[in-house]
Amino acid sequence: MGSAHSKKEHSISDEVFVNESLYNINVNEGCLNLDEELNIAERIFGVEYEKIIDRIFVTHVTVGRQWSWPTVDYVYFVILKTNCGVLISLEKQQDGTSSIEFRRKLFRSYGYDFKVYDVIDDSKSSYPFSCFKDFLKEMFITCSASYNKDFAKTIFVEISQACYFKLNPNLNVAKSVFGYNHKSIVNDTTVTHVYVYKCPLEGIFISSTASIRERIRERIGRQWTSVDYHAFVVLKTSCGVSLSLEKQRDGIYIGRSIRCDDVVEGMRPSPRKGPIDLEIEDSSDYPFKHFLGYLDAIVEDCSDYSVTDQNCQDFAKRIFDKIASTKTWNYTRPKEYLYKTAIIFGIQFLIMFLWS
Repeated sequence: MGSAHSKKEHSISDEVFVNESLYNINVNEGCLNLDEELNIAERIFGVEYEKIIDRIFVTHVTVGRQWSWPTVDYVYFVILKTNCGVLISLEKQQDGTSSIEFRRKLFRSYGYDFKVYDVIDDSKSSYPFSCFKDFLKEMFITCSASYNKDFAKTIFVEISQACYFKLNPNLNVAKSVFGYNHKSIVNDTTVTHVYVYKCPLEGIFISSTASIRERIRERIGRQWTSVDYHAFVVLKTSCGVSLSLEKQRDGIYIGRSIRCDDVVEGMRPSPRKGPIDLEIEDSSDYPFKHFLGYLDAIVEDCSDYSVTDQNCQDFAKRIFDKIASTKTWNYTRPKEYLYKTAIIFGIQFLIMFLWS
């Protein structure tokens, strides 16, 4: 970023979204196709958009779908709310073009009629409009051949304030966390606080119509000992973004939000089961760009899962001890933990034998 001014432009902040003073600005309305040269900020706010764009944020993003009889399929689209009262809809057309529509409506007198279409997902946001105009240009290039559902999903993941994604060697974590302008944010961002939280182990199969086999697996996954819990790490950063990192059986997951409570309590559609307790916390001054390098280094190393020595608690300890300024997280497992482990392996082996 290089300067205090640019840091203010691109930092993700938790400011009040509905800005009454922005309702008086001049706004154009219209509908047009996306192209590589489109400057959506100029088309909506006029040639002097640079004077106000730093104050404008996307405040809400919704993915919807409607049944289309001509194509005999669902059509997916995205609706964005902004703090200046502009509503924006984006949709990938059947002919491959991408359209964007924008109009002025006061939030105080406007509400979506959700009966008209299905709401697939929605989230609050604080995405800077200065980043959004550049992101649209990238969308035109990278999503030119994508299906409209993938088009909508890509926009939602980028714009939503809270997202949850699986770590893999090909994932650009910085871009997933900070958005399109990640390169201008990462170098000046540090981890300021690090926490380890715990919550009860979640029973995967809890449906009232679950089979006997599913109910057995759910009961095995319940809390049997005081040390038997799911542990995860939460990081706060200097630019206002909070992250959660946790290891599950199928991989490492990262949660991102501008509100720390979102990543602690879990995000829609899978909130955590309480109680959620803080195990340990510490301050930090760890450069985020160094953390990204460390994260890349442990992806392969932490790919395997073991109940005894490569589980969520071992992963949380590894991250906390690396990031924390003064503390280390020390935990021990009593003998009863080993007893339960032996019982679980025995029952799982029996189930596999019976259903083989």
